[in-house]
Amino acid sequence: MNILKEYRSNFGITFNKDKGEILTRLTNLLQNKENIHDLISKINCLEKEIKNINIENSPSLNIEREIQKTSEEILSLKDKKFSENKKIDKLTLSIKPIINKMTQNLSIINLNITFNF
Repeated sequence: MNILKEYRSNFGITFNKDKGEILTRLTNLLQNKENIHDLISKINCLEKEIKNINIENSPSLNIEREIQKTSEEILSLKDKKFSENKKIDKLTLSIKPIINKMTQNLSIINLNITFNF
């Protein structure tokens, strides 16, 4: 009776402990025992197949790695773009006084030149 209580309360854990042997012995008394034995052996085969699956070679894992790598590259490019824009802003601010001074000096000699940014 304890065995039945254990199977009822923790079927998965109990089944994994004995690989379904106790359940197989108990089902020998039933009329559909062949079906149950087949199902238990299928469960054991599936469990072995699952254990043999190598997750490291999974295509989805490779795709996830590529996505992560691409995301990191995108973030890096955004950071680079931001810093380059800051440089452009600084250069624009520093060149305006120079252009204004040149324009003033050129206006002295009556040359009209317009700089556009």
